[in-house]
Amino acid sequence: MASKDGGPMEKAMAADTGRDTGDRIRWGIRGKFIVFFTAVIILIMAVILYIVYCREVEVITARTAKIGRALTKSLAERCVEPLIQLDYTKIEMYAFNLAQEDGINLVAAMDDKGNFVGFARHLEGVSGNSIDSLTTPAEAELSQNVEKFPGRSNHILKSFQDGAFLHMDKASVAIGIPVLAGTERVGTVFVEFSLAAMYDDISQTSRQLLIFAAIAIGLGFLTAILLSSLVVGPVRDLVCGAEQVAIGNFSHRIPVKTRDELGLLARTFNRMTGNVDILYKVSSAMNLLSEPDDLLALILDEAIKAIEAERGSLMLLDDATDELFLKVVRGIEVLPGAARVTIRQGEGIAGKVVQTGRPRMVNKGHMDSEFKRFDEARDRESRISSLLCVPLLVDSQPIGVINIVNKTGGNGEFTANDLNFLQVLASHASVAINNNKLYELAITDGMTKLFIHRHFQNKMDEELIRARRYHTPLCLVMFDIDHFKNFNDTYGHQQGDVVLVNVAKILKDTVREIDVPARYGGEEFAIVLPQTDVSGAVAFAERLRSRIEEYDFPGQSEPLHVTISLGIACYPYTAQEKMELIKKTDDALYQSKEGGRNMWTVHESVVDRMNLPPGPIERVECDEDAEVMG
Repeated sequence: MASKDGGPMEKAMAADTGRDTGDRIRWGIRGKFIVFFTAVIILIMAVILYIVYCREVEVITARTAKIGRALTKSLAERCVEPLIQLDYTKIEMYAFNLAQEDGINLVAAMDDKGNFVGFARHLEGVSGNSIDSLTTPAEAELSQNVEKFPGRSNHILKSFQDGAFLHMDKASVAIGIPVLAGTERVGTVFVEFSLAAMYDDISQTSRQLLIFAAIAIGLGFLTAILLSSLVVGPVRDLVCGAEQVAIGNFSHRIPVKTRDELGLLARTFNRMTGNVDILYKVSSAMNLLSEPDDLLALILDEAIKAIEAERGSLMLLDDATDELFLKVVRGIEVLPGAARVTIRQGEGIAGKVVQTGRPRMVNKGHMDSEFKRFDEARDRESRISSLLCVPLLVDSQPIGVINIVNKTGGNGEFTANDLNFLQVLASHASVAINNNKLYELAITDGMTKLFIHRHFQNKMDEELIRARRYHTPLCLVMFDIDHFKNFNDTYGHQQGDVVLVNVAKILKDTVREIDVPARYGGEEFAIVLPQTDVSGAVAFAERLRSRIEEYDFPGQSEPLHVTISLGIACYPYTAQEKMELIKKTDDALYQSKEGGRNMWTVHESVVDRMNLPPGPIERVECDEDAEVMG
């Protein structure tokens, strides 16, 4: 059967590719089914035919026996008066007339002394009053011939044995009945009947039964083929589907043609392969996607598609505030202010899930008593009819939740299968988040959460390569905290750490997404500004300097203030190589310190190229249309 993935030829080739020599089907289910079903039909027909045949033989022999007894009895009744009157001529006439009937071999009559007084054979015109073949007494003849009859004559013997049985073989049977005048026996009549007609009837019945059996077996064979197509066809589709999955074609789907158990099996197989396909995509993405947000968005998209839902979101637990915040939202446009929504542990369904670490399936939607409302999204929340909420766990500790909203398939309610599959996807998301955290721990400073010196050097190499390839400018800014050693000596190293943490926070709030802020060492910091010219770097430096100068750093009794000195150098104006660019940026920083601190300085090579006046505190506006590539 062809599917949407290809015709029969392609499917066969794919199947052959997936099979080893030992996996080839030599005696398929279809052949076994046809042979077994046909054999059962033959066996049933054989039993039925045997029973019908035996019954028909009994009926035919019983009918023949009844006719034979009736004829013999009729002859005996007519011979009563002639035997009393010794009118043997009339007896011979009776015998002759009866002998000419079809199926009668001979007729004979005896008087009360055992003498034959009448005899006639069929169509031979022979009559008389003696016959040698019937001189044996009835009882002796019966005892001598009973054991000679073949098996199929037993029915005949049973049917005739209530008469005065004289003789029987395969071809004929003889019946003797006493002629009674009242209670006195005056003679005996004998009639030998041919069994040819009876056997003809039996043979005709046998032929009819055989024809019926042949037709029934033929119909049974055709039925077996039809049923095998209905039953084995879907099984073959399943085999083909399994082979496709075995060779890595997880997108293959089996056509669902029935609504019975086989149809359910096909739908279950398709759902299973769909889930495997999604898990494969997620696993591949974990190796290919470098941005964790992209990976989490992919996981959420695949979860919504697989579970047949309307939308979903992923929330992470903030270690500092111990609250859930929105990380990724898919399927809907984020409402204004929704990105700032936070949920405390134990608050609402998501809060309960992250608190207990156990998933929840809610098919009451917003009517559930634990559902938390937000004023900004009340209209949208009122349209939540069903909800799945699964915790993200790392080492059994919750780090967030995945929410899937409004089942669109089935009856609109989530199922246990949906919940189980979402838990599997949640485990992948947890691994991705944990891997990202481990990576961040490896490349960030533990105190300031800025990139460490080694990662800064690697990113500098990458950004310089990109700048050369696309002919874009790149600026490097370095700064340190003015008189920081004296600050530590005066207020203590713990207070100094507070300043470092807050300076780093201000720096992270000031940089762009593409910028690379790093702790260069001690109280010294460095920022790579890709795709930024001198005017942009100067604007950034002044903005950062003023924010730090104006910031109230928490002190023991009153707010504290610090200032910073900054140096700026740019590619390609200042240097072409990384180490030269770093050195000249550090030189510019030294000039800011020599110039009185709390200022920024652009390296003199850039000043000469761009005609920039050296500036202490004031921000220098640069011509946006200035030549930047030199």
